Amino acid sequence: MAQNEATTGVGRGEGQALARSTLPGPGSAQNQTTPQIAESDNRTQIRVVTGPEMREIPQPDGVQWPEDSLFVCAFRDGQMVGRVGLIALPHIEGTWVAPEMRGTMLAARLFHRMEQEVKALNRTYLLILLPEDDETLKHYVARVGYKKVPVTMYAKELKGA
Repeated sequence: MAQNEATTGVGRGEGQALARSTLPGPGSAQNQTTPQIAESDNRTQIRVVTGPEMREIPQPDGVQWPEDSLFVCAFRDGQMVGRVGLIALPHIEGTWVAPEMRGTMLAARLFHRMEQEVKALNRTYLLILLPEDDETLKHYVARVGYKKVPVTMYAKELKGA
């Protein structure tokens, strides 16, 4: 392995690990850490694990993962040493009320019913994603009990999917 690369223990397929190398060029796009596939150390096994299987594996943070979650995990000497999870987060989308029905508490009733449905799925949280600049929606969801959480969301388009 080159001097400027370090294996992270995260993998992509059996026998491969994700390594990082820093490219030169201050102030340019090349001065970024870029993922590259590197040789595995042959002691770390990468495999897909379902939510129910994850409940059988000791978790360093004690989390009980949802049934429908999916993970790619790294194991060494029979112990989990890394994980990346895919979790379907229940979140509200497509909220709309006809203009003549606004101010009638219809939206609050719709939210309440959706919350009941999510609880029936044994989920403990419901999220709402809002545009940063929509103050009207921010105030409305706060009035019906939702709180802003201190997270930053990132997205990546997966081309060829």
